[in-house]
Amino acid sequence: MAKSGVQQIEGQIKQEEKKLQEIEERIDSYTAKARELRHMAYTLQAGEPHPDNPAKIADLQRQAHYYDSLAEKATHTERHNQLYSLNILKENAVRLRHTINHNKAILARYYQEVEEAKLRAAKMIEDADRKVIDAQYLIKEQEKELLDLEGVE
Repeated sequence: MAKSGVQQIEGQIKQEEKKLQEIEERIDSYTAKARELRHMAYTLQAGEPHPDNPAKIADLQRQAHYYDSLAEKATHTERHNQLYSLNILKENAVRLRHTINHNKAILARYYQEVEEAKLRAAKMIEDADRKVIDAQYLIKEQEKELLDLEGVE
């Protein structure tokens, strides 16, 4: 049960790490797209003057701003939430490992107690057997003495 619980949490951690990586890749793609759009706007601005350039430049800058806002939103919400979930899972894994180690220590102590109880029980049985043998010997001796007293041989 405990091992499968650890394996389950480890599997969940890997899934959450994969989700985090996907979110970070999406953030990187938004940032790259915004950077590309700004570069295009700069190229238009630095190039030959054309009457359509100011509108194109403004449009490219709006698009770049849009991708920046997507990256920021993903960073501050999705990425933050994913990191929070991942940290909770990791903390649960640490707690579960601690619990397993604690329970293993208790189990080892129980094994030791069982072995000690077996030794005590064996000693008690040995002592009881010795008492039975002593009592049987005493009875035989007393029967012999009784027969001697009664004069029967």
